[in-house]
Amino acid sequence: MAKNLAERNPHDAWHAQGVRRYTRAAAALLGLGLLCGPGGCSKGGAPDLNGCVKLSDPAPGDSPTVPSRSLYVEMRTPTMARLTIPLDGSGGTYSGSHTFDQCDEQGSYSVEQVVLVDINSDPVAVATRSGSSYNVAYQGGQKTTVTGSSFGNITSTYSAPATGAVMLQNVTTSTAMARQGDPVTVQVAVSGDSCGVRESQWWLSSPSIGTPPAQVQVIPGGSGSVTLRVPPTTAETIYFIEGQVTIKSGGRMFEVRRKTAGDTVYSIYDKSAGTYMATQVPVAMVMISPNPDADKVAPQILSVDASPANPVRCGTESLTIHLSDDKGLPAGQKVKVWLGTLDNPKLTSTMVTGSEYMYGSFQIPLDAPSGAWYAWPEVVLDAAGNPAQATFSGGKITVAGAPQPIAAGTFVVPSNTVVVPDAGVPLPLDLGAQPDMAMPLPAVLNAITVMPSSVTMPGMPVTVTVSWTDNLQILK
Repeated sequence: MAKNLAERNPHDAWHAQGVRRYTRAAAALLGLGLLCGPGGCSKGGAPDLNGCVKLSDPAPGDSPTVPSRSLYVEMRTPTMARLTIPLDGSGGTYSGSHTFDQCDEQGSYSVEQVVLVDINSDPVAVATRSGSSYNVAYQGGQKTTVTGSSFGNITSTYSAPATGAVMLQNVTTSTAMARQGDPVTVQVAVSGDSCGVRESQWWLSSPSIGTPPAQVQVIPGGSGSVTLRVPPTTAETIYFIEGQVTIKSGGRMFEVRRKTAGDTVYSIYDKSAGTYMATQVPVAMVMISPNPDADKVAPQILSVDASPANPVRCGTESLTIHLSDDKGLPAGQKVKVWLGTLDNPKLTSTMVTGSEYMYGSFQIPLDAPSGAWYAWPEVVLDAAGNPAQATFSGGKITVAGAPQPIAAGTFVVPSNTVVVPDAGVPLPLDLGAQPDMAMPLPAVLNAITVMPSSVTMPGMPVTVTVSWTDNLQILK
């Protein structure tokens, strides 16, 4: 029956192909006892794919998610958050707009992804940017890449006049004197414009005015308290509390610092305008005294393990980090662990917690690239706050001061996946159901255009237009 329909109507052929692939997949899964019912999988079956994470899931700061069964584009903001723009139109040509306001980030916005559905809102294709080209993956399994001058205008820059400002109320320390290696608590009160403050960062600054150190402490929302640990090798002199405030309005940054080394009150330096604004807030400072017993040696990373070595998609990967230190490690330390491939070692991240042994877990994303993955911590601390800074290269972790590199945690994501059309559930099993490459592409992506290329005022829109050729007459 499906064959006769396919011969008469290309639209039916498109869906008949999906039906055939679904039937093959379902039959094989039933035969192996791996097809789950509405209540999910039993403990002995395949992982429950309901709620399985994806690398493409929205991150904090992303705009609200657009339903997957709709036409939309996804733009990347200057801070790499996702901005989704719904599309509307007909005949394969669709457009949508976003109106910038004063609180939007300032900088470059680029079209990262285009989602196409048919007239019945069934998925057809997803185009993902790769440099100056777009890789198009079709629901039927076909793949293609499009490039050329019609994809040369995919970016718009938002640069509205600056109106936001920062008001500093106070910066105080818990003590006026501290020894090398001691903690110092800093209390901060700061406010921004009507859009609010995104975050503030704080650090101990030497008497000379320079760049912030590698280790800074962040206060989400701007106001609150942080604990700064005096480095155990810090010189015996006066140190100053300085920081940086980022407001939501355009993501603008303001430094809270001395204008000159001899200043006793803070100035606020607008980094985008290059101007200073004086305050009446006294500069917070700490006198550092010697501490011969201070821990001055960073911890060592002895091993990073990932188990199992061959997980399934949506399965759980367990991570273990083994540390050592000459004078002790903090209890309940939380460490960020990066996960990714050799080409992109920071695809995603998770947290591990513990002391000498740190434990955590990670769910293999549904859309994770197949092949070898690596887990590695970028920095760990000992109880005195000494950092062991790590870098990743070639599957190895190199820690500053360590005698030799160690192996990163390694596991292999399988490539044998089958996408079940309409049900929308990729299954981690090779059923031999290859895409029918003889089928014509249902639609071809012709062009993506972003207008205007520059937005200079709040209230102005940016419009994205996408054009497809409807080969099978299935589009809206």
